[in-house]
Amino acid sequence: HLKKAYKLSNPNYTIYKGYFYALLYNKDFTEANKLLNDKDFMKVFTGARNNYILFDYHYYKGEYNKALPYLEKHKKNGQYNLNKAAIYAYLGDEIKVREVFETDTRSYHDKALIFAIQKSRDSMYYYLNKLTINRASSINQYPEFNLYRSEPKFVEFLKNNYLPVE
Repeated sequence: HLKKAYKLSNPNYTIYKGYFYALLYNKDFTEANKLLNDKDFMKVFTGARNNYILFDYHYYKGEYNKALPYLEKHKKNGQYNLNKAAIYAYLGDEIKVREVFETDTRSYHDKALIFAIQKSRDSMYYYLNKLTINRASSINQYPEFNLYRSEPKFVEFLKNNYLPVE
């Protein structure tokens, strides 16, 4: 539906962004790359928005070292430290992850996400179980938790927070 909306719409940030992120979440990097090279598409992503989509393109593609320079251009973003910790977690640099945690007290939600990336189940579940129902509601949107979705403990967490299982 987003592809159809994209093709039918005039340049529109919300529709273009939605379509681009649908491509990233579905790992269609070839099509996403075409959009990044399309001048009409890129016109709606000015300033910091340009850095965000370039960061996310490389991040979701698994090109973490290429994503870092785009992240560094928007340090004032509220997601900066979470994204930085996530990149270091994917790169396996536990020391830098801890440095981010020390300089910025992350929420239980963010810590659960980072520990999911690091495959530190005990720590991930510890922080998941500290979440309020309100904060837990966003867990299903993160592909970083996909590895755990079939585990009984994760299914129990979802059920306890009135979240869809599957």
